[in-house]
Amino acid sequence: MTKIQLFISTIALFSIVACSSNKQLDHKALTGIYTGTLPCADCNGIETKLELLDGFSYQLTLNYLGKSDEEFVSNGLYTVHGKERNIALMVDGTVDKSWQFHFEKESLEKLDLEGNPIDTEMKDLYILNKTSENKAISNLVILNGKWNLEEVKGIKVSELQLRKQPTLALDCEQMKISGNDGCNQFFGNIKTLTATDLVIPPLGSTKMACPNDDGEIVNSLSSVQNYKVESNRLILMDAENTELLIYSKLTE
Repeated sequence: MTKIQLFISTIALFSIVACSSNKQLDHKALTGIYTGTLPCADCNGIETKLELLDGFSYQLTLNYLGKSDEEFVSNGLYTVHGKERNIALMVDGTVDKSWQFHFEKESLEKLDLEGNPIDTEMKDLYILNKTSENKAISNLVILNGKWNLEEVKGIKVSELQLRKQPTLALDCEQMKISGNDGCNQFFGNIKTLTATDLVIPPLGSTKMACPNDDGEIVNSLSSVQNYKVESNRLILMDAENTELLIYSKLTE
């Protein structure tokens, strides 16, 4: 082989490797919301919404059309196989083989239990397309971190004469909540978290006795169903969108 041929071969090999590397899947490219209606054996279709978030976390919302009006929401982590451009949802630390996808051109193609393309005449129905609901991703990123309480049902915190400044800490990846109500520490899990919904089950707390502490803050947190973020302020609301608590973001 001549030096020129060797040079050309080297360039060609480099180009092939470079092109292959470009096909590696960066999980940041996945971040977003994917929707579609998947086939269903005993209903009219499974209305599916899959939110892939930073930190390899996800939220999956399913609605079995014609069978139930109830939405089924699950959260967890997902894995990425960059070379194959595949992802898999995980449940309790184990890959759920029924929720594997191949990422291509802003869409997710559902795979079979073996991680292979579904080879049927209906394969085009097993695709979730990326939507433009970037607000959900933006909100979830903003929610992470610590917040100071400003108002409780329209009353300024400064008027409550609490022992210390009430705070709130949200960990959206682990779906955890903690903080203090001006007297006692509270802690618990987040049940549901979407672009607009935030559902918090009853929280655990310490039991110190403090003046002016009637448990209103913790009780209000357990009544939260919806939220909105406005100008670095977190507004927590009940099912009727009545404002319960208003927090401001703490800067590090």
